[in-house]
Amino acid sequence: MGVLVLELKNKLYDKLVFIHLTKTAGGTLKSEVGRQSDINPLFVYDKDDWGKYDDSTHDVIYGHPDTWLFGNVGKEIPGVSGRIKYIAFLRHPILRTISHYYHLRNHDEGPVGKKIRQFPDINVFFNESYHWEFENYFCRILSNHENVTSNDNMESKFLSAMDILGGDRVFVGFQEFFDYSLQRLNHEIGFKLAPDKNINIGGYSLFDVSDETIGLIKRLNHFDLRLYKTALSDFLDEMD
Repeated sequence: MGVLVLELKNKLYDKLVFIHLTKTAGGTLKSEVGRQSDINPLFVYDKDDWGKYDDSTHDVIYGHPDTWLFGNVGKEIPGVSGRIKYIAFLRHPILRTISHYYHLRNHDEGPVGKKIRQFPDINVFFNESYHWEFENYFCRILSNHENVTSNDNMESKFLSAMDILGGDRVFVGFQEFFDYSLQRLNHEIGFKLAPDKNINIGGYSLFDVSDETIGLIKRLNHFDLRLYKTALSDFLDEMD
């Protein structure tokens, strides 16, 4: 078991799991977590990274969600002992989806990026094609459903994610309130995370996205918008 023991809201936790949801300032926060001297994090980004996990030494897991995490958010992860506290940052689903599209278009050398680049721009892509990460991404990842790529049971995934985020095992922050979220997180976990304020938001213009495409992205993320609005309302209530 790791060396970290945290008391958060009168409950003890042994492990922290930072869920790096794509295009939610996770890269900025990752760099800062890596600079902390009193923890031993494992960063999970490539397919072989999870195989490096050592339950006796790693007290923080930080990475993009993949098979190691699918279906396990808010509960136990196979091979990880102790009590887990999950940490996730959200971003408005429409803005996150647009940012994710441009990230894949400009940087992904795999099949998804190649597929996206077959279309001249974001408007043509969303009118003629599809990628599952652009539809209710939060609900897929933050639910207890393992088959995240399937479009089946989307309402069930939404309800599961709502229940998980409403519990006490997940800390929810927001890119739109990044500094305040970090203040709250530092208070809870006793860290001093203070990354550069210049969060990379990408080199694209929202003015290139048509009203029709915005409307389509909104419909694709119907459940994510409900999840986001509820979580943000709870977050803002705690600021009062």
